Amino acid sequence: MNADYHTYFCQLQSYLEFQDKRIKDLEAAVHTLSTELRQLKEKPAVNVERIEYRFDQLKVERLDGTLNIGLNPQELQNIDEFAVNSEPVHIPYVFPQRDQVIEHICRTLQTYMNTELAENLARAGADSPSIDPSYLNFIKEDISSQLPQKIIYYLDSVPVNERTPEELSVQIENITEKLKVDLSQAFFTFLNSAPKQQ
Repeated sequence: MNADYHTYFCQLQSYLEFQDKRIKDLEAAVHTLSTELRQLKEKPAVNVERIEYRFDQLKVERLDGTLNIGLNPQELQNIDEFAVNSEPVHIPYVFPQRDQVIEHICRTLQTYMNTELAENLARAGADSPSIDPSYLNFIKEDISSQLPQKIIYYLDSVPVNERTPEELSVQIENITEKLKVDLSQAFFTFLNSAPKQQ
């Protein structure tokens, strides 16, 4: 029985020591917080009564830097897209290798136009009247010149919350597939309307 009391008192003593240490830690934290609060109260308050923007009096000497009025750049990360007159305005999807990605997608689509799409057009063109190859090349060049703008449009259409480095390769693949569909539709629309134009 004495052993039980001895064990109980040892546990009680260790528990009291733990509580005593915890109380001392909390007292130190309260002391630190009260010191910081006192320092904050001693600082003079900043009072901004009214800010007026007079854009007609704005003088621009150099066009560099950033002028933020009403929006903070950090807040843009939480905004998916703006709407101006009910039309969405996409926030540019900017990342370090953006130009290389655009060039890569352009090259992939050029290869697609010259191989798979050319074969499909040849098969589809076998049933329709022959089309002047120079005119077909003109259409290819015209579409090729529009590819970078279309790629940029699709890149900037990626929702902001999906713009992560891990998702980039999936987005590149999705954009490439969307553009392959667009290219096929454009060429086959041209083939369908070509006899009317001749």
